[in-house]
Amino acid sequence: TTLVRSLLVEVSSEPTNKDLMGSEMGELSDLSRVLRDFGRFAYLEGQEYRMYNTYDVHFYASFALIMLWPQLQISLQYDIALAVLKEDRRRRRYLMDGQISSVKTKNVVPHDVGDPEDEPWERLNAYLIHDTADWKDLNLKFVLQVYRDYYLTKSSSYLRDMWPICQV
Repeated sequence: TTLVRSLLVEVSSEPTNKDLMGSEMGELSDLSRVLRDFGRFAYLEGQEYRMYNTYDVHFYASFALIMLWPQLQISLQYDIALAVLKEDRRRRRYLMDGQISSVKTKNVVPHDVGDPEDEPWERLNAYLIHDTADWKDLNLKFVLQVYRDYYLTKSSSYLRDMWPICQV
């Protein structure tokens, strides 16, 4: 039996950036337009790997996404940019080494945007094996995708929103 799960996230018809980001998180000027026009996009890496948009693997899928459905890639990048600015100070024990640390460190690209059984986009980093806050590749993959996506879309508003996130 195959389980197919769909996800519906309702957003008010005119979301403001403050509603989406909170007042303490800065500004992504095109966030509300992208979310309104294209929605949020998420996919599972595999049925046994229950996390949406695992960013280390998304890097490889993103090439097809930007070429075939560029606005889905842009929407996903806005979600990741927003996630970079979030922090979750709850403590948890990681399975590989027993280390206890925060779920999500501010100004770090998350491993994923959450578990389908939880609150995706709100509760980030469902990955429990390692603390990904010191992984070297996730932040670099974000920067590379921002450059490539800008180069292909020529969207100056996208670059204007993403460049400050690349610098944090």
